[in-house]
Amino acid sequence: MLRDWRGASRQWGGAEAMTSTTRTHEDTPSDDCPEQGRVEHRLREPERFLRRLISNLPGIVYRCAADDGWALEFVSDGVELSTLIGYSDKNLLESRLVTWDDVMHPEDRDFVRGELRRLAASHVPFSIAAHSLSYRVVTATNQVTYVRDRFRFVDDEAGRAVALEGVITDVTEQTLAEMRARESEGHYRLLAENIHDLVCLHDSAGQFLFLSPSCERVLGFDPTDLIGTSLYALMPPDDVPAIRDGVFVRLRAGEPAVMSEHRMRHQSGQDVWVETLWQRIVTAPGPPHVLTSSRDITRRKIAEGERADMEQERAARRAAEEARATAEAALAEAEVSRAEAVQANRAKDEFLQMVSHEFRTPLSTIKTATHILLHGLLEGREAEDERRTLLETIASECDRQSDLIVNLTDVSRLEEGSVDLRHEPVLLAGVLAACDRIDRKAAQARAQTLTVDVRDDLPAVGGDAKALRRVFCTIIGNALKYTPAGGGIEVRAARAAPDEVVVHVTDNGRGIRPADLPYIFDKFYRGRRSRDPAIDGTSDDAASVTEIPGAGLGLYRAKRLVHALDGRIEVTTAEGRGSRFSVYLPCWDGARHRDDDVDEYGFEQSDRVDE
Repeated sequence: MLRDWRGASRQWGGAEAMTSTTRTHEDTPSDDCPEQGRVEHRLREPERFLRRLISNLPGIVYRCAADDGWALEFVSDGVELSTLIGYSDKNLLESRLVTWDDVMHPEDRDFVRGELRRLAASHVPFSIAAHSLSYRVVTATNQVTYVRDRFRFVDDEAGRAVALEGVITDVTEQTLAEMRARESEGHYRLLAENIHDLVCLHDSAGQFLFLSPSCERVLGFDPTDLIGTSLYALMPPDDVPAIRDGVFVRLRAGEPAVMSEHRMRHQSGQDVWVETLWQRIVTAPGPPHVLTSSRDITRRKIAEGERADMEQERAARRAAEEARATAEAALAEAEVSRAEAVQANRAKDEFLQMVSHEFRTPLSTIKTATHILLHGLLEGREAEDERRTLLETIASECDRQSDLIVNLTDVSRLEEGSVDLRHEPVLLAGVLAACDRIDRKAAQARAQTLTVDVRDDLPAVGGDAKALRRVFCTIIGNALKYTPAGGGIEVRAARAAPDEVVVHVTDNGRGIRPADLPYIFDKFYRGRRSRDPAIDGTSDDAASVTEIPGAGLGLYRAKRLVHALDGRIEVTTAEGRGSRFSVYLPCWDGARHRDDDVDEYGFEQSDRVDE
């Protein structure tokens, strides 16, 4: 082989020399010596064939000596050589301006030479994998190119390597692509190894195809131990339907991503809560795969559970507090109700006593007078006058009974809401004049002064004449009863505002105690009278609460009637100096008041104003 190669080398050398000197001549037999030309042509034909074959190879074909310098003996010329390293074969073979050691990258030179010496000394049997080196070369333009050198040793008869033959090809693009792929793979591996989330790849049935190294941190398993196993084997049975029949069905239906929270079994047997993002990955060919990214949320779930327990505990505590507050409120309400019941019962007893007294006293008087009249116990000239007096007493006591019955009936109807009040223009002059006629006799009997003053320009008020008469008669009557003999009562009506009239009833009687003032308009309330004769005016008035007649309903009824007529009552008082009751009523406004023809009380038309 060595001899053949060297002979061929010599032939290539001679052919090269000949080619360089006769490059412009045709390779045809010489006309001067035809036979010699044909012989030379036949000899050069294999050389030309071999050269064309080498020039068409994708790379640089070379032969070098197996000495310390690995000196080049042959290198193919052409586009590949100049493109790969930027030098020609003359630079490498003839002028020796550049050696292959100069072309090799300085960082790879020792590695390449060391591998060649090792392979030559160890006589490793030829194989493409063993006799192939990848390294870098530096081009004439100082660019770095990656090459793959496939070679074999040429041995002499003694089996010593005397030469090296091979082909060098440009693998720059492939090498750079592999480097980029390795770099990208390294990045992904670095990411997968250091990411805290568990990244998995599943097939459409839920089997693990890949698990990131964080599997050991999250679940305690070596990732390789779970490859090929089912995802559902790591789930509690209660969570499987939600994933298998929920998440996977939605992904197969076309949803690109689904988020869920579920449990997975740790190697220790404990459940780990994870929040998982499920993504559908389309692969060709074959069914889609599922990529998952799971984050351990066990601590969050524990915190949520503790927070829920705390909220539940707080809710239970609030409910207990509310129940206790409700119970306390109910107890307080029950206590108030009990107190009201006691008060109502007491009021009922007092009312019954009062009504009994109010009925019994007049009836006793009537019975006595009637007995005297029936049995003719009166004699003499004064008998006729006394008989008249007894009849007047009977009539007065009957009126007293009638007023009491009317008061009780009015209160009942007011509370039921069954009283229909008229809303019409009413002149207060007529109403107060009627009250004056009713109460003046009582004032004269106690030597009291009753003054009624109504301005002539006072406008009509909107209301019910008879109801207003009862209101003012009640207030004036109370003033007469609680003012000592010789006292005075003044009734004055005036305009309080452009749309309001006020009637003041003022007396100089005993006044109202501060403790009684909040309750004077309550039903059946008559107050607790002072026992001081200096305040009451007379010792007779202080003798007993029953000495002043009344059921404690007058002011209650008066206030209810005034409010029903859109008015109000105010009281100012000073104990021992008298009281003032002020009744405010709205002026008549035809657009606001309704002229009601219902005459609930049947009062005279003289108190009305025709519009």
